[in-house]
Amino acid sequence: TVASNINTYTKYSYTFTDELPCTMVPNLNGNNPVVEVKIDDSVVDPACYSATYAPEESTNTLTVSFENLKEAKDTHGAPINVDGSSTVYVNYEAKLDADKINADMLGKAQVNNVMLTYSNNPHDENATGTTVEHPAYDYTYGIDVTKVGSDDEDKVLAGVEFTLQEQGDDGIYIK
Repeated sequence: TVASNINTYTKYSYTFTDELPCTMVPNLNGNNPVVEVKIDDSVVDPACYSATYAPEESTNTLTVSFENLKEAKDTHGAPINVDGSSTVYVNYEAKLDADKINADMLGKAQVNNVMLTYSNNPHDENATGTTVEHPAYDYTYGIDVTKVGSDDEDKVLAGVEFTLQEQGDDGIYIK
């Protein structure tokens, strides 16, 4: 949510920073993350914010930044009313990169930190505050499946392939 007194600000900066675990990669379009930002029910025009992804060995950061959230427009170019009751949503998908997993990570928590930096003084447009860090944790597990013959459990069957499927709440398998 935004400051309840946002109408007293001339400029309201708003930056969402997600430090993903090193094993995760967001969906990308070239080098840019695929992001949808909404303010309440309105989808924000991507020209109103910057979305960047910086993959590095020690940090893996996705950032969405508004220089001035109060100037946000929807995808049709209409101004979005941002007031003290507005909620900003940043939506994106990230996938596990199997090439970045090693046996030492299995079953151990990988930290995911998200932080919001925002304007916090209507009389000083350079003054910012940040949210308290509340890390989330990602766990990775491995599966080792070996198909053996029904007549001889010591005989491994070569060339066998498996497809893992998730079963939905309705009992239908999701591919």
